[in-house]
Amino acid sequence: MALDFNIVMIGFMGSGKTTISQEIRDRYSMEIVDMDEVIVEREGCSIADIFKEKGEAYFRQLETELLIELQARKNIIISCGGGVAMRDENVIEMKRGGKVVLLRATPETIYERIKDNHNRPLLEGNMNVEYISKLMEERREKYEAVADIIVEVDDKTTVEVADEIMRRVNPKISGTTRLYGLIGSPVGHSASPAMYNVSFKELGIDSAYMAFDVDVAGTKDAIAAMKSLNIGGMNVTMPCKNEVVKYMDELSQAARIIGAVNTIVNDNGKLIGHNTDGVGFVGNLKDNDVDVKGKKMVICGAGGAATAIIVQCALDGASEISIFKRKNATFSKVVELADKLKSEVPGLKIDACDIADEELLKARILDSDILVNATSVGMAPDVDKSIVNDMSAFHKDLVVCDIVYNPLETKLLKDAAAAGVKKCVAGKGMLLWQGVAAFKLYTGVDMPVEVVKKELSL
Repeated sequence: MALDFNIVMIGFMGSGKTTISQEIRDRYSMEIVDMDEVIVEREGCSIADIFKEKGEAYFRQLETELLIELQARKNIIISCGGGVAMRDENVIEMKRGGKVVLLRATPETIYERIKDNHNRPLLEGNMNVEYISKLMEERREKYEAVADIIVEVDDKTTVEVADEIMRRVNPKISGTTRLYGLIGSPVGHSASPAMYNVSFKELGIDSAYMAFDVDVAGTKDAIAAMKSLNIGGMNVTMPCKNEVVKYMDELSQAARIIGAVNTIVNDNGKLIGHNTDGVGFVGNLKDNDVDVKGKKMVICGAGGAATAIIVQCALDGASEISIFKRKNATFSKVVELADKLKSEVPGLKIDACDIADEELLKARILDSDILVNATSVGMAPDVDKSIVNDMSAFHKDLVVCDIVYNPLETKLLKDAAAAGVKKCVAGKGMLLWQGVAAFKLYTGVDMPVEVVKKELSL
């Protein structure tokens, strides 16, 4: 296998750069260059002697010059010394022609690996876990900033680490790649493929994610294809969320109560329908240090997203929920939902109210901990609208949330912030956290949230 870039190994001394580089060389027929070894050979003395006779600055300049020289080549593994990534000029060269892999181990692991090595000038007289930990922490921010990929090496064999690195630096679709996807219409604007594929790559999972434009009429065939093609999982967006319920073998509690599915897990041919919209809302609140348990809530809206939020907040322990909706032909469905949740969640106080009753809405908000706009009010282009027209409804202990994310800061959130509420939570994070929940259902592991936030500017 020939790469059109280099693999640049960084990490604290003793993290395994040399050993793992050798494993990759042997398994994948690549050339390896150990920077320390080259410098020692060219200078004709040990690193400790270079430090002693010519100083650290001289040694660091040798590293920079060698790195520039090596970046003119391709398809090599460059094993860097522990301090290479600490110089900004080195970082430019490392990134120019290579993918930077950070090998990360605990201070205890590092100590056990290097405690009998006397060619570590920076640790001379300080060979202990405490000092190693201190030095690692000083370098951590620089290491993580330059790394394209971070690999934890504790409790892994060199073969496991080498294979993980190669999967992640050069991901390929193969005969073993598992497919996941999104169905609904339209889906061309969806951020889901980027979110999941970034996560698969970061974690070295042999999977791929695609979006398929499917309308209600095509839902049955899409679910049949999911089974016949052994697709691992599907996210479902409008207009298919209610339709797919018919074809599920099993439903989660939330999906059953809501009557809609946005995540399907294929468990060896058994299709299990979940609804993570509400989980995404609650996850976004938790990411903003807000917990719904024991809280009094006012939730405006009763559409698909609102229903998911209402159900999940009830299941997660909200003490009181006031649902405000227009009193039209579908109002009775909100009453039915409230009655259903009373039986599902003993002790929950929940009722349905007319959103046109502004005095009642104000009174409930003043008595609540959390206010949620789960309607489309305030969404572009109608950015000058809000579900709350009386500023005196806001109070200093209130958390105000909006599921609208275009604009990111709605009029509701602007007004609430100006009134001095406790916290405002925007809607964009809900998209991320419903994906986090679905990813865990699909893979059994946690989505690398911070990586996804960075890559997708969330």
